[in-house]
Amino acid sequence: MMSQFAQDIERKVKSQFAQEIERKVKSQLAQEIERKVRQGALQEGKEEGLREKAVEIARALLDKGMDIGEVSEISGLSEEEIRKLSAH
Repeated sequence: MMSQFAQDIERKVKSQFAQEIERKVKSQLAQEIERKVRQGALQEGKEEGLREKAVEIARALLDKGMDIGEVSEISGLSEEEIRKLSAH
């Protein structure tokens, strides 16, 4: 049988240990969330850059008088998107 003092010490140690584990887990979760947010932002930026390049190519092809269907095929943009570009 443990004395009250020993029980109090044991509770405090367990509490401090639990708090330390909780702090570490929260820190690791925050780091993982930050990493995933960065990855998502990078992917989004890449996709946006690719789209901008496709629009740039489509405009150049339209300026050369190329058919909307061909521009769509080459750029990867839909014919509807190409029509919108040609209207501006």
